[in-house]
Amino acid sequence: MRPTGVTILSLLFIVLGVFSLFGGAGMMVVLEDIKSVFPLIKERVKEFDETITPEIFESVLRVTAILMLVSGIISIVIGWGLWNLFNWARIAAIIFAGFGILSGLISTFAQPYFAFEVVINLLIIWYLMKSEVMQAFGKKRSIEEEILGDNFT
Repeated sequence: MRPTGVTILSLLFIVLGVFSLFGGAGMMVVLEDIKSVFPLIKERVKEFDETITPEIFESVLRVTAILMLVSGIISIVIGWGLWNLFNWARIAAIIFAGFGILSGLISTFAQPYFAFEVVINLLIIWYLMKSEVMQAFGKKRSIEEEILGDNFT
């Protein structure tokens, strides 16, 4: 039986993956008219760097859109794998959360509220490493867990 926390995580991965896909697709649509929209963006953003050209802005947007599309697909696949209790999905979710911790730590220097992202991702890793969750994914208990019992984790 799938633990409730795994169900919640799998649905979150899928929903956030879909949002990421829509965001990336929306950015790709905006790229079509970026040359006409660029002066408006430049006018409205007061801190806009004058050295940024429409071509550089378009390149940055294109890379961001592609990263959003790729991460959206990966999130949906991980969510599906978690839903079906595939151990590779548990490991991938832990890796994804690790990247989230790195991202959150870097972003915290700019905005302190990104520390919340670090805490959430640490909780995800902690939860997915719990012995009962690992057992739900069919992972065998380690020798330490066999010797020390449930007090190990």
